[in-house]
Amino acid sequence: EVMSKVLTAAKPTGPPSNDVATAKERLKFLKLSFFTEITRRVLRGLKFEDKLMFIVRLAQISTLESPAMQLTDPEVDLLLKGATPIITESSTAIINKFKESLPNNRIDEALAKQLLSLSFVSAFSNILASMTGSDQAQWVKFMDDPEPEKIVPVKWIKPNSGGADVNERLVLLQVIIIKALRPDRVLYALEMYITVVFGSKFDWRDLSKVDLKTIVELDSKALSPLMLCSEAGQDASGKVDALSTEMNAKLLQVSMGSAEGYTDADKSIAQAAKSGSWVLLRNVHLCPEWLAALEKRLSSFSSCNENFRIFLTCELHPKLPLALLRASEVIVFEASTGIKANIQRFYNSVPAARIDKQPAERVRMYGLLAWFNAVVQERLRYTPIGFTKKHEFTEADTNVSLDVIDQWIDNTAGQRAHINPTDVPWAALQVLLSQSLYGGRVDHHFDQLALDGFIQFTFNAKNYSSNAVLAADHEGKPLISLPDSLGRPALEAWIKALPDSNPPSWIGLPVTAEGQLKMIMAQKILTNLSILYGSAGDSATDDDESMEGGGSKYLFDMVERWLKMLPSESSLPEVSPEQTSDASALPMERYIAREVTKGKNIIKYITKEIKLVRSLLLGEVKVTNALRELMNCFQKGVIPKKWRTQYVVSSRMGLSTWIADLAARGSELGKYRPVLAKSSSPAVAVGKISAVKFWIGGMFLPEGLITATRQQCAQVNKWSLEDIELFLEMGGNATSESSQETVVEGLLLEGAKWANGSLQLSDELRCSLPPCKLKWQLKTARQGQVVSFPVYLHDGRTSLVVQVLVASPPSVPPLVWAQRGVGIILQVPV
Repeated sequence: EVMSKVLTAAKPTGPPSNDVATAKERLKFLKLSFFTEITRRVLRGLKFEDKLMFIVRLAQISTLESPAMQLTDPEVDLLLKGATPIITESSTAIINKFKESLPNNRIDEALAKQLLSLSFVSAFSNILASMTGSDQAQWVKFMDDPEPEKIVPVKWIKPNSGGADVNERLVLLQVIIIKALRPDRVLYALEMYITVVFGSKFDWRDLSKVDLKTIVELDSKALSPLMLCSEAGQDASGKVDALSTEMNAKLLQVSMGSAEGYTDADKSIAQAAKSGSWVLLRNVHLCPEWLAALEKRLSSFSSCNENFRIFLTCELHPKLPLALLRASEVIVFEASTGIKANIQRFYNSVPAARIDKQPAERVRMYGLLAWFNAVVQERLRYTPIGFTKKHEFTEADTNVSLDVIDQWIDNTAGQRAHINPTDVPWAALQVLLSQSLYGGRVDHHFDQLALDGFIQFTFNAKNYSSNAVLAADHEGKPLISLPDSLGRPALEAWIKALPDSNPPSWIGLPVTAEGQLKMIMAQKILTNLSILYGSAGDSATDDDESMEGGGSKYLFDMVERWLKMLPSESSLPEVSPEQTSDASALPMERYIAREVTKGKNIIKYITKEIKLVRSLLLGEVKVTNALRELMNCFQKGVIPKKWRTQYVVSSRMGLSTWIADLAARGSELGKYRPVLAKSSSPAVAVGKISAVKFWIGGMFLPEGLITATRQQCAQVNKWSLEDIELFLEMGGNATSESSQETVVEGLLLEGAKWANGSLQLSDELRCSLPPCKLKWQLKTARQGQVVSFPVYLHDGRTSLVVQVLVASPPSVPPLVWAQRGVGIILQVPV
């Protein structure tokens, strides 16, 4: 259908031409027209985060005919899978050279490792010489520029085929460099790739705009449903109502979800199919079983009026029937983002008569609720920093909150035209919002603390004063204030004057959170591209040799690298089964024995699986379903399901990174040898344990360390487990001085920073902490102001390990730390 439409629209009007150049231009035009039409038809059915991924995939497919435009397999790994090098003594020296290549510590340890990965690939083998040579000034500018994708140094890149690289390949190489050094700009670099492939006139954003009238008139058919999908809390049925009025079409509407709705829907479809009317079925996600039969029923119609149309509105739901989705014109509606858009949606849903109702102070209260709701909704975009997960706040929360506000205002005001804001029962209102309304959706302690902070800051009498501040930056400088006047015109003017976009600081987050959001989105896009890669017969280059056993030479080399990275069983500490359950040993001794045993078993299992794949590639074993699944995961850079269950890591981690992470964890086990050796007394055992700095993020059982230290502290000091609490002591002497203390390293602090010996608010998203002490103390020994911080296993914030108490400056209220999303991360972010 798409091809027919493209060819019909592009049919030449003049006489046929035999000119080769003209034929090539026409083929180029037809190709672009085809991809343009595909883009227009498909993008409207995708969420925003998937649209760019789809266009990049189209660009890849469009260049398959030209090998010169393709990346080699190692380059594809760098781009899509995040290949990780083997860290040896010689590579450690190279890492140090990369760290020193640019002034002012622009290259840290993590970036240096990324650069080392690049340097092992032929095209990037000269990168260190470029950064330390005549191109250094360009690299400094690249690292500091707000738009680095436009000034990537490329003269040093080695061409793949001896001649100069074509633009399509060169821009992909630039994306790899940006991914390594400026991952916050990967999305913009991918857009540059799309422009290079399809041309500057190819505006995919414009093509993705939804015009429901055009879709109905040009793209839809009588028996092909139009499925209007939206996020929870959104409803697209109003667009169908408005369009039916505009096009003078009779519209039959049915709300689904009940037995009566099924009967009414069947009758309405039969009637409309004959008369040419439209049918709108609302909330069809509530009846997936009935939907499964709808597609069969529509296909069974022998004939129907060509004006007949059936619209289905639903939430994005995993149980929507695939057969119906394929047969439908799918259109996804997403709510506009930003504080202003959220406030406008809220304000437009409240009748003017309700806003103007006395007393005059009611308008300001509605404005406060609009702001609070906008902040909460906007923070959901920044999950897991804004909130640890996407809590289901809906319009029902705002509607009931309005009713509660009206009740309290009416009870306070009576018949008066004005009230004193201090007379409003703020405490009662705060409790209702925190516990029954918005807070009723929240099931995470630290998300609840953040919500409570915004409720207390927003709903109080101070916000009726002149130029009341709604948001301030980390230094306390006002960012946004309410209008002086209490009336509706002043509030409407204030809303209209708000900027269309806002920095994360408006919702209490560091300004760098926006960059983190884009990094996560870019990583999702590249991960999805990695899964799709190969589905259309892509082959990076033709130089991937086949081995005698029929396996891929490139895949075999990759497997060999992995085997070299993983420690051998003989290099790991010996542990007897008795050590894991020796009642006479200290809890930490038993824990370390279990940790080493767990690590050895995992490494043994993974090594065995990789060797099986190597044997398959050599033709030494026959293929099985299990080996076929492993091979598929290896090729796509995805962690096999059974491997992922061995220990918890970020869901965004790729296979190569996971192997490198496992190798690092295995190497860490060697430091426990002294502790595993039999100690002559508990005091000697405590001394050996105190000498170890624990990389808690690299442990296979991190929660076990917390439990073991607690039990050991209570046992040695003869304290009750219920009488002690856990402190995290940052900075200072990073040496354990008693059985109460354990030194840990490799921690990251998100949402704040540790500087000059104190905890501080900051615009930095995260910072590395020096070695710290985990210290169990009696609850009665607590001194000064302390704040409770969550400790998460990784930056996805799905695995809460423990809560720790940290000394905080008295100038910062405790709830502000929760609003900033402050937390401690154990594993290095992917």
